[in-house]
Amino acid sequence: MVQPRASFVRFLFLVLVLLSGPCVARAGDAWETTYELHAATEVAGEGFRIVEAETTEVTTDAYGQLRVVSSGAFGSWGNITLDNRFAAGMSSLRYDFRGTAERKNTSPVGINLDGTFSARRFHGANSVSRSSYIETSGEVAALSPLPHAYPGTWGSVHSVRGVWYDRTSSVYTNAISHWHGLALETTRDLSTWTAKAGVEHEFVPDSSELGYWGLSGNSFAMWVPSLDWLVSGGVIAAWKDYPAPGTHPDERSATMHARVTRRLNPSWSLETGINAALLAFRPAGEVFPSTRNLELLAEAKWEPGLVSTRLGAGAGMQRSPSSPADEYSERFFQAGCNLISRTSGFSDVSIRAGKRIFRHPSAAYSTEYVFSEFTALVSGARLFGVRAEAFVTFRSEHHQDDKENARNLFITVDISRVMSARR
Repeated sequence: MVQPRASFVRFLFLVLVLLSGPCVARAGDAWETTYELHAATEVAGEGFRIVEAETTEVTTDAYGQLRVVSSGAFGSWGNITLDNRFAAGMSSLRYDFRGTAERKNTSPVGINLDGTFSARRFHGANSVSRSSYIETSGEVAALSPLPHAYPGTWGSVHSVRGVWYDRTSSVYTNAISHWHGLALETTRDLSTWTAKAGVEHEFVPDSSELGYWGLSGNSFAMWVPSLDWLVSGGVIAAWKDYPAPGTHPDERSATMHARVTRRLNPSWSLETGINAALLAFRPAGEVFPSTRNLELLAEAKWEPGLVSTRLGAGAGMQRSPSSPADEYSERFFQAGCNLISRTSGFSDVSIRAGKRIFRHPSAAYSTEYVFSEFTALVSGARLFGVRAEAFVTFRSEHHQDDKENARNLFITVDISRVMSARR
């Protein structure tokens, strides 16, 4: 098995692929190549108390990135995109590639291709706690149109994914998985419905007890009965059967979300939502606890123009038949606003505050606490081809026991310069 640390030749090959995007573009008709130069930094910090001493851990990663995107058509293939990204930072070297293509011909079946390749090489202090890896994936979809009474497509989808780590452990395991199933998408007016279901198999070369066979599927629907109503929702479900339940129990999981929006007038609207999740292990225990989550939310929005504000409240709960100490209920309030401007770009700020109460307090688990969260996203409009983006998220928890207080901070700033060339 080829390991990342012994892949200098592959690294050179990746650089050639990175630079080959514009060259491939020259061979086709009506190609456009976009170059993006990024200078970015990430800051992650965590503060907590141990006994009577307060500890703060901060990690930073500044990096530069070159992105080359070539798109166009070649022969009977259209919507071709070659996206190459190479980044060099304080903690890692990164390369990402994604290629997509769509083939249309005289037959009623269209072919869609989607492939990705990623490589990470960590160095410095992070190389001790992280493992370098190579990850690849590919997907082929053969789609045919539905009858005219039901506009949309249906067909078969096949995908494969593999990941190889520089060093393996219980956290990092090499794996190869493949998925085969059927997909359906139909759209009428402003309403749409998509569904996909199939069988999946994962093979773990380092452990015959961690691979599994399973079934998985997802569905999403959006219904617009009138201009004043919008109903949307989705479901994701999976079933995994492991060969050795003593090492990893069989797993069942499902998530569901639904939203109903009612517009009262051109400026005001009300939205209600529900999120639910189910995770079940057989057999379940402290290491693999089964959980059931439910969250309800109601929110009012005021959108007089390019500025919108929102105010809402919600409640959530978690139940765990196999681990009662993980059961809790919480209530929260949230508010936010966003601004869209041709001169200043886009910005969004949101605040959430609430209280979480554990049903069975235990010294080994978190106690009752109040929390607050702050999130801000700012994307500046391009000025002389330069775009500035920033994302900030902060969470603070104040527990009954001060030694369990915690604060988490994440900041990322990205400044980029975009250049385009048409051929």
